[in-house]
Amino acid sequence: MVRFALPLAAMSVSRVEAAAERSELVRRALDTARELHAGTVRDLGDDVPFIEHPLAVAELLAEHGDDEELIAAGLLHDTLEYTDLGLDALRRAFGMKVAMIVSTLSEDFDIEDYAERKLELRERIAAAGIETQRVFAADKIANV
Repeated sequence: MVRFALPLAAMSVSRVEAAAERSELVRRALDTARELHAGTVRDLGDDVPFIEHPLAVAELLAEHGDDEELIAAGLLHDTLEYTDLGLDALRRAFGMKVAMIVSTLSEDFDIEDYAERKLELRERIAAAGIETQRVFAADKIANV
């Protein structure tokens, strides 16, 4: 009997990468997130590339069987806050559903007071529905 040994990395494809192989929408969202967050790190003092967070969010969504639009929204959820991508460009590239989820998850920095801004965000997400709430929950879990 002949046995083949593959390196562990060759055997484990992330759920996001697998979703990107099946879905052009997820592939474009993954490529866009990688491009927009390239060279940036999260402001946590640990020098982890920023892209690791949206990847973790999307991985949680993919792990729980969410659809391609939610996985794409997970990959793109920080783009309106932390990149130059605008809402119209996001909508044109990824559709209304993805754009609305990402927009709903984005803080309104016109609200200067931190506590008020976070309260407004939580109220908006509570009113948005289960799909937006799933991406929000994955975002919070990925931050732990």
